[in-house]
Amino acid sequence: MEVATCPAQGQSLAGFKPEFAQCGVIVSNYNGEDWPEPTRRAFEDYVKNGGGFVAVHAADNAFPKWTEYNRMIAAGGWGGRNDQSGPMIRWRDGQVVRDLHGGAGTHGQFFSFVVETRDANHPITKGLPEKWMHARDELYSTLCGSAENVTVLATAQSDVSHQQEPMLMAIRYGQGRV
Repeated sequence: MEVATCPAQGQSLAGFKPEFAQCGVIVSNYNGEDWPEPTRRAFEDYVKNGGGFVAVHAADNAFPKWTEYNRMIAAGGWGGRNDQSGPMIRWRDGQVVRDLHGGAGTHGQFFSFVVETRDANHPITKGLPEKWMHARDELYSTLCGSAENVTVLATAQSDVSHQQEPMLMAIRYGQGRV
């Protein structure tokens, strides 16, 4: 396992050049400064050409102005994202709905919530219970973005939006898996 850590805030990122192509999958909770253009291009190429990328928690807040990253994650919050960034992804009446009445990422208080599996046959969710209790956490809601090539795998009802918000998603980006 390799760990790539960006330089501290305010330090130069010019030398930040992880060898993405050497990875089977990249797991990120990154929410910092913009990467240099060559690093962004290398990451795009890695995912587009079949790489795996898992965006965890705050990684959906990163890079609000990076168009291709926003296509990779399908929906994000914060950093100025709003209804101009694209629709919110909702689960209504057993299907994905793209809500054009935008949002800007938010979350309520920490609480325990029920997560519901929406695609029990997908390899990521196969074997998970139909419903399970998630430990106390903040439940992100009103995320918006490209909402392209996304399969919603699990949802939970937000204490803020009172909507079924995506908790697990699978997204295709080129040949890559997000």
